[in-house]
Amino acid sequence: MLETPEYLMPLLMEQRTSAVNQQEIGWLCGLIDTDGGTELTVDPRWNTVKPGMAIKNTNTCILAKVIELYRALGVSYYVGETKGTLTNRKQLNISVSGFKRVSRLPKEITPILKQWELDVVRKVAERKLALGKSANDEYVEMLIGEYKKYKFTNRRDPQRLNVMLSGKNDQFLSGWLAGVIDGDGAIMLTNNSIGHSGKMSIRAVVVIVAEEIAFAETVLSAVERLGSTGYVQKKGNGSGTIYHVVIANRSRVYPLLSAITPYLVGKQKQAEIAMEFCDLRSSSGYNAPYTKKEYELQRSVKALNARGNSEMMI
Repeated sequence: MLETPEYLMPLLMEQRTSAVNQQEIGWLCGLIDTDGGTELTVDPRWNTVKPGMAIKNTNTCILAKVIELYRALGVSYYVGETKGTLTNRKQLNISVSGFKRVSRLPKEITPILKQWELDVVRKVAERKLALGKSANDEYVEMLIGEYKKYKFTNRRDPQRLNVMLSGKNDQFLSGWLAGVIDGDGAIMLTNNSIGHSGKMSIRAVVVIVAEEIAFAETVLSAVERLGSTGYVQKKGNGSGTIYHVVIANRSRVYPLLSAITPYLVGKQKQAEIAMEFCDLRSSSGYNAPYTKKEYELQRSVKALNARGNSEMMI
């Protein structure tokens, strides 16, 4: 395990003095729901268990923001380093593990998709601290059994996710959607064919990838709560099935980005450029020829997405 890597230190030089706000908590929870995970690692040799939660990412701005928030919230963390699976950039694993660290995770960290499993991990950590010994008791064994049985089932439960979503205010949701997009989303200016004319148009698109239909529909509900709309598109078949939440065209993308852009970290620049494009199109008119500036904006977003390995086909 590492201390905070040197290449992140320039992003953490300023000492934070302000309290963590609802949008930042929401952003952290959105990132946990996409790039995060929980674990209960059982060691059969000693009949004990190690609880933990980790966030993995390669984007230095996102990693620095997680560390900044953890420090401000008093969270004790470890940093591990591995090679990214999709790029040659280093992937950091920012983990909170062990009974004391997990039990002290602030209660305001309440992700939507992974809240149930995080609660179980917390309960195990708290119980093990109370026991003061390595062996598990019946309560801990019950929690471990439920975790193994229901961890992924609960992620597929639309009713549970809707209850979690309904309990969040708009400030939290603005940050949460920003965290989800920073984790598993893309903001693009794509070429789009107009009917059978062969003409091409440029449209603003936001895409969020989800492994489960229940989570995709929850994300779409959050988008609608913030004044936009979109649709869910199924991709692939069988075990390879994923779902895209698609928000397309200026009238839908602009309201969404207006609500979340201040809270984006890794994809804020793409959002700002997409909003600038939408403003230019609104001024020039739908049928007006595209200007040199608009093509430059499209190329800028494409370059940012290529660097971040986040552009997707829809």
